[in-house]
Amino acid sequence: MSEFQYRGFAIRCPSDLKKLELEELPDVCLELRKYIAGIPTDKPAHLESSLGVTELTVALHYLLNTPKDALIWDVGHQTAVHKVLTGRGNQMYLSLRSLNGISGFPLPEESEHDLFQTGHSSTSISMALGLWLADKNRRIIAVIGDGALTGGQAYEALNIAGAMCANILVIFNDNHFSIEPNVGALSVHSRYEEFFKALNFHYSGPIDGNDVVRLLTALKEELDHKGPRVLHIKTKPQRLPSPQKTTSILPIRNLLRQVLGEAFEKNENLYLLSPAMLSGGGFLQLRDKFPDRVLDTGITEQACVSMAAGLSKGGKKTIVHLYSTFLQRAYDQIIHDVALQKLPVLFLIDRVGLVGEDGPTHHGLFDVSALCSLPDFEIYQPADLEDIRTSLQNWLQSPHLAALRFPRDSSLISGEQIPEEQFDYSSTCILANGFIAHMAYDAFQKLIGLGYTLDFRILKRKSQVFDPSFLKSLMQYDTLFLVEEAYLSGSFSQMVIAEFFLHTEREKIPKIIPIVLKPGFITHGHPDELLFLTGLHSDQIVKKILSNLDYK
Repeated sequence: MSEFQYRGFAIRCPSDLKKLELEELPDVCLELRKYIAGIPTDKPAHLESSLGVTELTVALHYLLNTPKDALIWDVGHQTAVHKVLTGRGNQMYLSLRSLNGISGFPLPEESEHDLFQTGHSSTSISMALGLWLADKNRRIIAVIGDGALTGGQAYEALNIAGAMCANILVIFNDNHFSIEPNVGALSVHSRYEEFFKALNFHYSGPIDGNDVVRLLTALKEELDHKGPRVLHIKTKPQRLPSPQKTTSILPIRNLLRQVLGEAFEKNENLYLLSPAMLSGGGFLQLRDKFPDRVLDTGITEQACVSMAAGLSKGGKKTIVHLYSTFLQRAYDQIIHDVALQKLPVLFLIDRVGLVGEDGPTHHGLFDVSALCSLPDFEIYQPADLEDIRTSLQNWLQSPHLAALRFPRDSSLISGEQIPEEQFDYSSTCILANGFIAHMAYDAFQKLIGLGYTLDFRILKRKSQVFDPSFLKSLMQYDTLFLVEEAYLSGSFSQMVIAEFFLHTEREKIPKIIPIVLKPGFITHGHPDELLFLTGLHSDQIVKKILSNLDYK
């Protein structure tokens, strides 16, 4: 597919769009919709979000002069049309969400028209406020919608901006189209005008956000005004055919749903909360069956965790399901409201490790280092489905403060339990944890096939690190390879190393070689490609081990 053209005229940048006549813009929008709908993608919902703001994106770039005028998109998967109009259409057809290709989110390294790399929601108004404080003569526009107005950070920023009389324009894209149905009183009762006016924002709307001519008139008026103001638009998303469904990621979802479903049947005091991720976790059927105890709180990670604290304090068995990348947004609540209170909440941490095409804003690589240092916080790192079942049932039988980490990616999922293998005279051991143990075990088998003698063991939970007998059992080795899909800082591997130095005689410590991620944010791409890129594919693990072995 070539670059986007309108009647043979290539549009490579916003200045090209400005050469068209006003009456041509409705047809441009129709052509853009066709063009965007044809982009190959594994996430059609992301393109659907963008298609809903086709007219808005055209109107904004027709009137603005970006990047001089600051345009910030909240929830970055609304930006496909924006990317096409800023010269990336052909690349999107060739490489959207692929390694070394176009990101599914705004990315400043791709274009000067992308101000921030935004993969999480509800941040745009805060960013706009900061930009205004930095330069009060700059035109600053934040586009928020797609569920992002359920997030508390958006409310905080609106409150500050209204008090400061900040000269920013907030465009509220009211489309009732999010990953999950929008929740909360503001969305349900739609009293937006009263809400924004109470925060000292001039309010206009609602208007039809899919009428580009009407939008242009409204935007011109708002851009000419000063102070905090909101333009409320209503848009309709364009649905796209769903890709062929696979069962590759279903085993974990089915297992969790089965075990929890049985637990919910038996225990009326069991609750599950999730900040707008019930469908991603595979819990919609569970919610439909137990609507009063399986709750979607919206994009409210902080409030969700504190609600769980209240439920737990009130005597309920409480589970919080959230993605690793979104756990970061509730770290203080985990410490202050749950851990410090010694409440037996279980965190189901989804999408851990290298999640693939969503890239650095979504990789689940920081929750281990964030949680490992918390006192009395049990962390389960299951390596296979049976480990997940055992860990979850262990918590259900005896609730305690814990986290159960599991991946999304299908390439590491196996229905078979990974065996630990130990030989009588082995002086070398591979110690792995989590689902990366599948790659480590594959490397182990390749090394055995090459004639090497070594052991393979799995570290499944945090308490093992502090178990003196476990540590003593590792001291029999001359060389210990620690394989973990994490950065070394704050990892289980670092904890093992620290325990050796703190609690053993140093002359008995094995040669310890961590095989972990190198420092730095990791790009987007297929999970298998990222494992190769980061040295965690089984072939790379074999090479690393061979380079540190001096015997056969």
